[in-house]
Amino acid sequence: MKKRIINVLVVLLSSFVVLILLLKVLDLLNFKCLFKHLFGVYCAGCGTTRMIESFLSFQFYQSFRYNPLMFILFVFFIVYVLYLIIVYIISGKFKLLSFKVIIIIIIILFIYMILRNIPYFEFLRPTVLS
Repeated sequence: MKKRIINVLVVLLSSFVVLILLLKVLDLLNFKCLFKHLFGVYCAGCGTTRMIESFLSFQFYQSFRYNPLMFILFVFFIVYVLYLIIVYIISGKFKLLSFKVIIIIIIILFIYMILRNIPYFEFLRPTVLS
């Protein structure tokens, strides 16, 4: 059990470092959404990098305004990872999402992408608070 806890801490720490480095590299490159640039529409992920940066700065409302769906999925992801960690530490087994859940998430992302490009749903687009 001690070894599992150490494994979890190493994976979490390295994942956090990679996330921070990735955010900094994307920020330095002034990363723009390729989908938005090529097709002129917002993809489901537009605003996600800024959303994660705001989330890590504890600016939760601004984080939500950058990408509401990804914010919700990010919070669920954190809860799911905590659940996986607890299950792994207790039982030593690692359980992944089922294929059906992944397909449902992809369908939701596709619908969200369509909705955020309809003029009536402009509130779903990335918004900076003043």
